[in-house]
Amino acid sequence: MRIKAAGLCGIAIGSLTLGLAGGAQAGDSIGAALTGGKVNLDMRYRYENVDQDNALKNANASTLRTRLGYTTGSFYDISAMLEAENVALVGTDNYDSSVNGKIDHSRVLDPDTTEINQAYFGFAGLADTVMNLGRQRILLDNARWIGNVGWRQNEQTYDSFSLVNKSLADTQITYGYLSNANRFLGNDSPVGDADMESHIVNVTYSGLGIGTLTGYGYLLDFDADFQAKLTGLAIPQFADAKTLGVRFTGSHAVNDSAALLYTLEYAQQSDYADSASFDADYLFVELGGTLSSVTVKYGYELLGSDNGTAAVQSPLATLHAHNGWADTFAGGTPITGLVDQSLSAGTKLADVNLALVYHDYAADEGDTDYGTEWGFMASKTWEKMYTLGFKYAAYQADTLIVDTDKLWLWGEVKF
Repeated sequence: MRIKAAGLCGIAIGSLTLGLAGGAQAGDSIGAALTGGKVNLDMRYRYENVDQDNALKNANASTLRTRLGYTTGSFYDISAMLEAENVALVGTDNYDSSVNGKIDHSRVLDPDTTEINQAYFGFAGLADTVMNLGRQRILLDNARWIGNVGWRQNEQTYDSFSLVNKSLADTQITYGYLSNANRFLGNDSPVGDADMESHIVNVTYSGLGIGTLTGYGYLLDFDADFQAKLTGLAIPQFADAKTLGVRFTGSHAVNDSAALLYTLEYAQQSDYADSASFDADYLFVELGGTLSSVTVKYGYELLGSDNGTAAVQSPLATLHAHNGWADTFAGGTPITGLVDQSLSAGTKLADVNLALVYHDYAADEGDTDYGTEWGFMASKTWEKMYTLGFKYAAYQADTLIVDTDKLWLWGEVKF
C-alpha cells in the first residue's frame, strides 16, 4: 500500500495521538514541549547569470530564499517540526525557471514558490534510535545518491519514514521509506513531485581508525504517472533502479601539518521494479593531501554505460556537488555514460575559503570527448551565521551541449 504525503501526515498525527493517550503521566507538560522548542531562520539572496553560446538570451536571476521553521521540545520522546520556505523574485525574472514561460532565456531552476519544506513528527523513545515520519530533509554520505539539492533555492525534501540507529559500536544504520520527493522545481511544475515507493538503506562503520566504511542499497521505484510526465522531456534519470555499493573514505596524518586523503567507492546499478533490463557500474576514486592550509585532490568518477543503451543515474542526488558547477549533467547522465576526471585545490586566506576545480569529461562507451570545465569559488563566513560568496564556472563544449559560463553572487544569514 502506497503511503502518500497526506497519508504520512495522517499516520504521524495518529502516532502522536496514540503516544499521548497511552503513555501520559501526571506532571508531563505538552505546553512546555510546545513553547520550549527552537526557531530556525535562514535567508539567502542569490544572483545567478548564465551565458550560453546559443540563441537564448542571457539569464539574470535575482532571488531571495527564506526558510522559517520551529522544532518543539520533547513530550514523551515525541517532537514535531514545521518549516515553511519561500523563494521570491528580487526585481524581474529574466530567466527561464521552467515554469515562468521565459523560454527565450537560459535556464536557472529557481522558480518563485511558497511551500512547506518540512513537516514531521520525531520519536526518540527507543535506545540509540531516532525515527521521523513526514516531510523531512535526508542527506546520505556525499549526497551522490540521496541528497537535498541544497544549492538550489528551493530545497528537495522527502515525504518519508526514516530510522537512524546507533546501538552497535561505531556503527550507524539508516533506513528510509520514501513516498515522494518534494523536488526543487516547485509546486507549479508538473514534475515538481516525484511519487515513488522506494527503500533506502545505509550502514556506516567508523571503528577502523583509518577511515569510514559504508555499505548501501537504494531501491528506487518511481510512480508510472510521474515517469510518463517526463517522457516528453527526454529526461532518462528517473528510471526505476537498484543501486548496491560500498564506500570507504578517510585520511592519514603524515605529521602535524600534512595528511593524505583518500576515497574509494564502487556500486552496481541495475533494473528494478518496472524498468527495462540494464546493468552498469559506478566507480569513484579520489586521492589527495593537505599541507598546512592547502588541499589538493585528484578525482576519477565513472558513471558507466550498458553498451550505450542506458547509464548510471542518480536522480535524488545533490548533482551540483558532482561533475561540475555548470550543471552540464544535471539533466541526467548521457546513455553513453560519463567519465569525469577532476583536479581541485583549496585553501583559506584571511578567513576566505578559496577553491579552484578543473574537470575533463568523456563518454564511457566510445571515444567521445564531452568537454572541459573550470570553476572558481570564494566564500567567507562570520560567527557561523553570515556568509558571502562568489562562484564562477566555465564549460567548454566538445560534443555535448554548448559553451556555458555561469556566475553567482550570494549572501546568507542563519539563526
